[in-house]
Amino acid sequence: MRIVGKVTKHTPGPWEDHYNSWEVSSVYDAEGRCVAECRVFDDGLLNDETQDEFEAIKDANARLIAAAPDLLAVAEIAEAFARSVMERGAEPSDENARQLQQISRAVISKAEGRS
Repeated sequence: MRIVGKVTKHTPGPWEDHYNSWEVSSVYDAEGRCVAECRVFDDGLLNDETQDEFEAIKDANARLIAAAPDLLAVAEIAEAFARSVMERGAEPSDENARQLQQISRAVISKAEGRS
């Protein structure tokens, strides 16, 4: 999140998803504050036959959002690991370390609002 040109920190984890109804799931921090809500919106495709599908997508989105602080931590650890491998002189054929470092940096930048 950007505020007046500054990068702000996200709400600390852990986050937990909570099923409210078939229409809404919320994500709460450790203090019980709501950090996000996922909703089913009727875009003209919602009906009795599609409700279960839309509800499942909404729940999956809430779980993914709840995992965000943990996923960011994994990306930071992976980037540090890849950097240490590269600093020790990874072989030119060690493309995995380079890809891990690139992807990790991109995820961290996105999470911190720098991309």
